[in-house]
Amino acid sequence: MERVAQNNLANALLAFIIVAIPSGLLAQNLVNIGSYDSLGYPVAVTAQGDYAYVLDNTMGLVVFDVADPANPYTVGQLSLPLWGTDIDLEGDTAYISAGVSEPYSGALYIVDLSDKANPAMLGSFDNQWEFYDVDADNYIYVTDGNGFRAIDVSDPANPTQIIHYTAAGYVSDLRKRGNYLYLTGPAGFQVVVVSDIFNPQILDTCDTPGQPLALALSDYYATEAYIADGDSGVQIISIADPANLFIVGEIQLPDRATEIVMWDSWYLDALAEDSGLVTILVDQPASPVLTGHADTPGRARGIAYDDYIFVVGGQSLGIFEFVETSCDYVIGDINGNGSCNGIDVTFGVSYLKGGTLPPIACDCPPIPYPFYAAGDINGNCVFNGMDIVFFVLYYRGHYPRLNYCAACPPANPLLRRVAGRSETIR
Repeated sequence: MERVAQNNLANALLAFIIVAIPSGLLAQNLVNIGSYDSLGYPVAVTAQGDYAYVLDNTMGLVVFDVADPANPYTVGQLSLPLWGTDIDLEGDTAYISAGVSEPYSGALYIVDLSDKANPAMLGSFDNQWEFYDVDADNYIYVTDGNGFRAIDVSDPANPTQIIHYTAAGYVSDLRKRGNYLYLTGPAGFQVVVVSDIFNPQILDTCDTPGQPLALALSDYYATEAYIADGDSGVQIISIADPANLFIVGEIQLPDRATEIVMWDSWYLDALAEDSGLVTILVDQPASPVLTGHADTPGRARGIAYDDYIFVVGGQSLGIFEFVETSCDYVIGDINGNGSCNGIDVTFGVSYLKGGTLPPIACDCPPIPYPFYAAGDINGNCVFNGMDIVFFVLYYRGHYPRLNYCAACPPANPLLRRVAGRSETIR
């Protein structure tokens, strides 16, 4: 009976021409909560617990106490023979890639951080090319102009090269997960299997439309890789089958995408070169949405996440917090009874004709209050007749899912992940 009612509504409603007004809304929920503005030329940052670690081409490695993120201050410093390019941590040990060009030379530095006030060099590995990126695992992987190298650091004072893998040009970024290495560079995005470290093999390559400069992987779902792709914004690539890579989604940024980090399994933070920091919602990889933007001092160069978002650029370290604007609702539950079905379509039509107001209203800046988020099932941050048409077409099988407004997501993360495909919702 319910399905008959829905079909009757569909036939009636589709006779109307309803104009949707694009909202163009962007939730301004990135808050700059602290900064340190006396660096020289910072290029990279990482964070762990109460400390942030910045690579600065003038000052070397700088250790910050960020227990109070509103008032970060320096506690230690270590000069480096070459300019640092990237840093990764394993406990109280930092692995730093470094290098200069003309003449080309590079190094991997191994630094003891157990005394934050006095970082100490444990050892180094020299290279004829500058190292661009470092990732710590059983071995330390560093990238250069000829591919990547795996370094054994079991004796930090005498690091030893295990392999040198030659790639097609330089490797700009590298991440290790399980038996796979994920690489970006002029050859595109590549997956290399290293279950036999002495015999790495390319599984697949995926070309991107731009210049892949950096990548991020989720710590929760091994299904997508996220690429900062220069002028082509952020590209999202399926890695569910590492031997069958393909692009599943993309999003343009206000400027060139140069760096990227993932957190919380739903969100990315990326650097748009001259436009600052952006947050991207990627719970639906085929439909990523910009949900926040913040200016950064000077050109943003490095980014990290650990409870807060750390960005370096200009002469500054900036600390940002993402304050999610959300509301306790079930998408499509216009009448507020906790479920989503055809009765909500009837309720929505009645409301739009001047009937009873929906019971759940959300205050989601910059959306004008009140916003009936449960009724906005096409995700354009407006609840109007277009949503009713969308609702009916969804029930008739023309749309695979209901879409919520990215500026005002449901408070329950589970509902975000499976919106429109969960028995709880439908």
